[in-house]
Amino acid sequence: MQLLNINIWTKSPLPGLLDLVIIGVYLILIFFWARIITQKRIDENPAYEFFQMGLFAKIFGAIALGIVYTFFYGVQDTLGFYISSEALVNVLFENPGGYFRLMMGDMSPEAFSAFNYRTGYPWYRNDPSGFFVVRITSIFTILGFKNYFTTSILFSCFFFKGFWKLYLMITDIFPNYRKEFAFAVFFFPSVMFWSSGILKDTVTLSMTGWFLYSFYWLVLKRKNTIKNLFWLLISGFCVLAIKPYVLVALIPGAFIYLAWNYLGKVNNVLLRIFLAPALTMIFLISGLFLLSLFKPALGDYGTIDGIIQKAIITYEDHTRAVQYGENFYSLGKFDGTLENFLSKAPGAITAGLFRPFIWEAKNPFVLLAALENLGLFFLICLILWRTGLVKTIEISFNTPLIVFSLSFALFFAFAVGVSTANFGALVRLKTPMLPFLATALLALYRRSAEIKNEKENNNARALVMKNV
Repeated sequence: MQLLNINIWTKSPLPGLLDLVIIGVYLILIFFWARIITQKRIDENPAYEFFQMGLFAKIFGAIALGIVYTFFYGVQDTLGFYISSEALVNVLFENPGGYFRLMMGDMSPEAFSAFNYRTGYPWYRNDPSGFFVVRITSIFTILGFKNYFTTSILFSCFFFKGFWKLYLMITDIFPNYRKEFAFAVFFFPSVMFWSSGILKDTVTLSMTGWFLYSFYWLVLKRKNTIKNLFWLLISGFCVLAIKPYVLVALIPGAFIYLAWNYLGKVNNVLLRIFLAPALTMIFLISGLFLLSLFKPALGDYGTIDGIIQKAIITYEDHTRAVQYGENFYSLGKFDGTLENFLSKAPGAITAGLFRPFIWEAKNPFVLLAALENLGLFFLICLILWRTGLVKTIEISFNTPLIVFSLSFALFFAFAVGVSTANFGALVRLKTPMLPFLATALLALYRRSAEIKNEKENNNARALVMKNV
């Protein structure tokens, strides 16, 4: 089948009249599908009251991302993934064997020779993780009739499932905090925008949700062993293929969660304090040993030296003003040693958690992220003021989910902060950390509020008894 000689790189991603009709049909079908799921499941699990809202929040985020890139950023990132996928779909119609060879992960020059001037040439020729996203996107490009916005809506709907699994896991642990955790997972502004459309972060965070959900039900709940083991392997593979450093944080973090879950079953406080360091170390070493089995696939992230060099290279890359703009921050000089690398931790974690600050924002998108960071900072201050540092630490240590979420967020903040010198890139790259940080903080906030109410009620009862 011969294709028309059309330059797909100059074609507008905006939908035409027929595309709008197709989008409308898909949205109606998605709405009724989500409604059926909600009505079917809500009686057995009240968390499903947020299923439709969460799903359409992802769709809204995907559309918003597409509009912003179409009118402000141009052909890069999400549009680059989509247009590359369109070239791959063109290969399907011209050379089906070549398409399936590429879909199976063949990155050889022979496989890429299937692309020509009629199909268009994709980006990510030398970026296996980027082309992995292109391969996934091509499936939705077919279903979306080769329109960016239709494809993006379908892409976000499919990967919403991982976000939903994460939410189900969290609300299974804290069933009374459904509203707060819905905000953390679905409606947190940066997460809704940067993890909804056709981007690496959407796939990574969705698969992280699947990974944790499967780990939780497989190891802790011990239910549906084969099903959960299958999704644990699939989700782990996808994270490894796109962002290996997330897996570097995820596996040890999951084992730390497991350790603190067992510690929570020890009723004696002194014994728990005594066992905590040893048990944490045992499970952490077990997680690191499991992670070492993936060393060949981790590439630069398979060794400490590799991680340091990769971080330095990425840090220096993000200081290139031509590609990323001139909105930088500096952590000082790197010399490649582990001691020097770890000395950057305070500044890197601060950057990953709270930067850009308000005064560092030089465009509206960075300003919105700065306001979001300010909100997180004030939430931390409110928790500490209301509960106190010692009590906050005590609540955290008694709640395995908070221990995991904070440890994952801090590790991720360091990893992103130490390797990202540009605020524009930092805003997007820190996204996978945000649902976990927000979950931990909102759980602490609610628990601190409950403790305050309990204290006030006890004081009131004591006063009544005193006056009797």
